[in-house]
Amino acid sequence: KISMKLIADRAFGAEELADLTGDEVAQRVLALQHVRLDEERIEEIDNLEMLGMSVSHLYLQRNLLTRIENLESMRGLQLLCLASNQIAVVENLGCLPALKALDVGYNVIEKIEPGQVPPTVLYLTTDGNPLTGMVGGAWEGVFEKLPLLRTHDCVD
Repeated sequence: KISMKLIADRAFGAEELADLTGDEVAQRVLALQHVRLDEERIEEIDNLEMLGMSVSHLYLQRNLLTRIENLESMRGLQLLCLASNQIAVVENLGCLPALKALDVGYNVIEKIEPGQVPPTVLYLTTDGNPLTGMVGGAWEGVFEKLPLLRTHDCVD
């Protein structure tokens, strides 16, 4: 579960936090721009509203996530890494108007629907997914909704 303690421990380390009050820890967490929560066995994206609007990068790779959800408070997010989870559907990303890089590689995604990836995305990583529903011209519909896309799976 995502908690203030987990975020603070990962960002600053227990030693640095030992002499701080709860308010001081909260102030530091609110000022974070990059939040690393990879390899923490997180099963659900939640409690992110405790983070400040300054978060631009969120790393949640190699967890146990099955859904993309509860990102409404992350409006300034520019990079979202969800690689190596158990996510089946690309969803609930419309609340991220600043998103520029999305990594959903190595999940269990079979199809990406047009419009599910925000139109602001420049870099999209989907490799390592089954993507069985993306045959024929399925990618064309997705790419039409991504006018700024520069790179898909490291190919310009």
